[in-house]
Amino acid sequence: MNNCPHCWSVKIVKNGKSCYGKQNYKCRGCKRQAVERVPTASLQQEELLKRLLLERLSLRAIGRILQVSLGWLPHQTAVAASAPALTGR
Repeated sequence: MNNCPHCWSVKIVKNGKSCYGKQNYKCRGCKRQAVERVPTASLQQEELLKRLLLERLSLRAIGRILQVSLGWLPHQTAVAASAPALTGR
């Protein structure tokens, strides 16, 4: 985390961990706390996931191809299944 998400100050310090085990940061400018967010999947990665699911590959194989953890895949497959299909045409 480079900047405070609230005031955009660069004066941030580590401040323990959240109850979920993620690093907690405190801004010395506004005195607020924040947890760094993990980036979400890109549209290209979601489209590739949909294509791999249509090829009926196992989740383990898809995880190796996309270089993601097996814990991430069940949630993303549910998201991909509920999203409208992208045709790319």
